[in-house]
Amino acid sequence: MCIYYVYAYLRKDGTPYYIGKGSGKRAWKHQKWEAFKTPLDETRIILIETNLTEIGALALERRIICWYGRKDLKTGILRNKTDGGEGVSGYKHSDDSLKKMRGRTFTDSHIKNLSISLTGRKLTPKHIANSASGNTGKKQLKETIEKRIKHFIGKPSKLKGTVAIKKTCPHCSKTGGAGPMARYHFNNCKTI
Repeated sequence: MCIYYVYAYLRKDGTPYYIGKGSGKRAWKHQKWEAFKTPLDETRIILIETNLTEIGALALERRIICWYGRKDLKTGILRNKTDGGEGVSGYKHSDDSLKKMRGRTFTDSHIKNLSISLTGRKLTPKHIANSASGNTGKKQLKETIEKRIKHFIGKPSKLKGTVAIKKTCPHCSKTGGAGPMARYHFNNCKTI
């Protein structure tokens, strides 16, 4: 199937700093593990070639990375960490590989000891804001709960009592959270 493409992330001066292969919305997704940042300005993400087979996309990616060179090898301007062409979509890891990637497994006694050592630890305001309920077994003042809820009203949040903003796309009538709807609908809707 010809669903793949090769894309580039551009610097402000128009030179590429990353070349990649993808399908769907891969070029626009922000990955936490990447050694470089996906541009927030979508005009700096360009599709070099589209409607490619996977083999064709991998070959083109490799050729373009070779052409521009890599910074880590001091051969060029790209931040790519590989020469490209080695990705395989839909690859399923074996159980042994998954165990190695997960790292160390904990025994029941280790988990129990961890639980005991973490009991009674004070949480910072950041922990409280990030926790689903903000309650770690300690009683909270009613004022504190109301204050937190008041702060988060109208914002997407996991806190109880808040209201998530829902928006509807005028083009396809899909309804969803404000952030994803702004990202994938309205001016970016596929039905336009």
